[in-house]
Amino acid sequence: MRSSRRLGRLLRAHVRIVSGLAAGAVLAVAIGIAWLPSPGSPVRSSIGPEGTIRLAPDPHKQCQRLGFDNRNGEFRDRGVSACEPADADTTAVDRMQAVRAWFNRGAAR
Repeated sequence: MRSSRRLGRLLRAHVRIVSGLAAGAVLAVAIGIAWLPSPGSPVRSSIGPEGTIRLAPDPHKQCQRLGFDNRNGEFRDRGVSACEPADADTTAVDRMQAVRAWFNRGAAR
């Protein structure tokens, strides 16, 4: 008799746990579906067919720029430009040059 009561309680506990997990899963799916954009809304992409690759700076803080065309895989030379604004105290260029100096420390010997 005791074992059947114990089995009944255990079964009810498992049913409660499983139903709670199922309700949570349904709620998660409903929230996920609500956040999806509607099928009629256009998705605008800011990515164009062409991109720019900026190479690491030289000692004068000038960066070589390359254009890359995603349609045909062609590279174009876009010239040299300043990597950072002149008024910045510590720029990404300074950090890049410090990293470069650290990696090249063994080459100078």
